[in-house]
Amino acid sequence: MGFVKNMFIEADDTGWMPRHDDKYVCAQCIMDDALGRIVTSNACSKKCTYCGRQSQEPIAAILDIVTEHMAECIARVYTDPAEVLPYESREGGYQGGTVYDFWELREKVELFIENEELLNDITDSFVQDIWCERDWLTLSPSQKKVYGWQAFQEAVKHKRRYTFWSMGDEYEEKLHPDYWPVGKTLNEIADSIRETDLIKQIQIGTPIWRVRIHEEKDKLIKDSDFTAPPVETAIQSNRMSPAGVPMFYGAEDFDTACQETVDPGKINGKLITGGCFETVTPLYILNLVDIPEVPSFFNKEAVDIRNDLIFLQNFAHDLSKQIQRDGREHIEYVPTQAFTEYVRWEMKTNDGQPIDGICYRSSKNGKSCYVLFCEQDECVGKPEFSVERRWLKFDISSLTIHRYSPNKK
Repeated sequence: MGFVKNMFIEADDTGWMPRHDDKYVCAQCIMDDALGRIVTSNACSKKCTYCGRQSQEPIAAILDIVTEHMAECIARVYTDPAEVLPYESREGGYQGGTVYDFWELREKVELFIENEELLNDITDSFVQDIWCERDWLTLSPSQKKVYGWQAFQEAVKHKRRYTFWSMGDEYEEKLHPDYWPVGKTLNEIADSIRETDLIKQIQIGTPIWRVRIHEEKDKLIKDSDFTAPPVETAIQSNRMSPAGVPMFYGAEDFDTACQETVDPGKINGKLITGGCFETVTPLYILNLVDIPEVPSFFNKEAVDIRNDLIFLQNFAHDLSKQIQRDGREHIEYVPTQAFTEYVRWEMKTNDGQPIDGICYRSSKNGKSCYVLFCEQDECVGKPEFSVERRWLKFDISSLTIHRYSPNKK
């Protein structure tokens, strides 16, 4: 009786009961990295019950061991609605939080099983019928950061553009578990960036393309024709830099640089000329293109990193989204300009080195674009004024001239 009683107590806690100690599953059938590691570390059978694969060494673990691990991970976030949600029969049942059946829960935890027999046995292991978020009154850590960034955008676009860091909040807001002060938003994002190791060093010789749109009578052949503009002519507001603050924008190839630069409605009768610069010194770059994949929900050791990466993938997508140049871009660019300024002047590498730029996805084709925090004199062969270091050199042999064709993709 003691064993049976303990099983039911465990079922109450996790919604799971051991049902399949006579069946064995291999990592190929389970289709999840974290669960695959559970299989590998507990492999005791040379044959998988579900796909029939056999080996001379153990390749499959008892299914109950795998589903018990799943149940423990699920129980961290989800629970029986009866434990936490108010119930009102006249209003249709549980109130407040979202209730999921097991099939909906599988989607939430990204458990995708192709083998029908295995899926049925996993479902059979969970004796609980419905679930809801355990902390249904608060946001998840990743949601909290997403909504915090949204609040920051709203604040700097429409409330306080230059003193947002000192914005006060209502006392009631500070007491709420979802409280995220606008003034600390960039610090929170920086913490996620450091935790996920997104600051990378790009090596000497990395190609970065620049293009210019110009009249046919103008010939662009010098490095200074393609660099960031001098301060006195930096009058255009861009994604990462406000008017008056020159930065070097480039892309991984000529086509991407064209797509990022060309406005089809303003190019009739003009030429596109591009050229390639190469880095001449290692640069520390915030890489928002190669963000690691989000770890499995069933990886117990990666819960915090998982939340950071879910947020950063949303953040990187938002940072590079397409914005129409209809006059409102001066407002829409403010949040990314504020973030870029923070990266440039406040963020450091782990050993205290300044960040030299940001790599982000093109809003046109998803390829890599760069913004480097250097001015014209730091990337030409003959600077007007002396500089501490030269960042780039121009490859004159790369000069490419195109006449824009509206039918060309």
